[in-house]
Amino acid sequence: MRNKLAMTRKLLGTVRSVGVVCLLWPMWLLAGTGDSSSGSSPGSATVRYVNNGTWLDYAYLSEAEYWTNVPQVATQMRDSCHVSYWFLNVGSMDQTGKLKGGVSNVVHFLDTLKGWEDQNHYRFKVFAWLNANRPKVDVTNPAVRANMVEECGKLVSTNVPNSYIAGANRAFDGIQLDYEPCGPADNVFDSLVGFFDQVHGKLVAIGMGSTLTSFTAEKYGTNNSEWVWTPQYYYDMAPHLDLLCAMTYDTGIKVGPEYQDWMEYQTTNILRAVSGKWWGNDAQHPPPTNHVKVMIGFPAFPNSTWHTNAAENVIFASSGVKAALATLSGRGDNSAGYFEGAAVYAHSDGTGTNGYANNGTDWRWFREQWLGTR
Repeated sequence: MRNKLAMTRKLLGTVRSVGVVCLLWPMWLLAGTGDSSSGSSPGSATVRYVNNGTWLDYAYLSEAEYWTNVPQVATQMRDSCHVSYWFLNVGSMDQTGKLKGGVSNVVHFLDTLKGWEDQNHYRFKVFAWLNANRPKVDVTNPAVRANMVEECGKLVSTNVPNSYIAGANRAFDGIQLDYEPCGPADNVFDSLVGFFDQVHGKLVAIGMGSTLTSFTAEKYGTNNSEWVWTPQYYYDMAPHLDLLCAMTYDTGIKVGPEYQDWMEYQTTNILRAVSGKWWGNDAQHPPPTNHVKVMIGFPAFPNSTWHTNAAENVIFASSGVKAALATLSGRGDNSAGYFEGAAVYAHSDGTGTNGYANNGTDWRWFREQWLGTR
């Protein structure tokens, strides 16, 4: 996401068929895969790894070669990777808070997915992932924020005026906002909290109150960088939405074991912040009661100034997160129960030719290192 909004344009390279790995899964692992229950809950230290997510390239909305490939992707994600959450890039917002581009093309994606879901008796949780850059999009401006809320309504209801999904056979199950950078700036943070409260009000008003909400939070930190969130920010946002997805990458780390340790640190502190355990659940930090969950981001994207994929990758991310969860569970810290799964950034055509998630490396590592399968 940081410096990666170019994914809203068509990625170069020829689209190839997504390789599907057929696996025989143990029955305990398959149990309940038709919903998003992770087998853990606040108050429980038990953790499973089978409710995962991935961010999907904008081309799945804009290019026929991609949306016609959705059935193969769906089979792969369900059977091989236990990825039940999809965050589909629906584009960027302009300075008025409105989406740019041909968003109505998303009907092709939704209808293709619905056909597969009906045939396979399985339903993914699909979020419309909206991007906005600060300061270009001023979330503290009430008029801009109101436009952003209206855009959300047009993505989850086929009946509202100027719906982007009018005529679609299914709607999005959720809304996800990626607004960055949004590190320590209380007026910006308070406006983001207000945005989600306004979205909830809008969803209820249009009869879509069960729609899920999600935010892509900055990495954990206690300094004044605009690219980190303090524990208090994590805790204060948690009651206002369903899913926090931490952008735990773009660290500048160039050595794998160092990134592994950093991921353990991030996972531990993010979960303890969300649960309130960071403060020992004192009177000002009781456990959230809204069943909020956390996903930790696993990197699979091209190299940049801040990202070295020899270090920041699924292998070291898996080991770091697992170590954190094992430690929390081992000491009976119910912060582990707020964990939902890993989210891979990001899936394009699966070939890896453009630097994004590769079926032969990133997704294979995901199966082997995260899920413990082949």
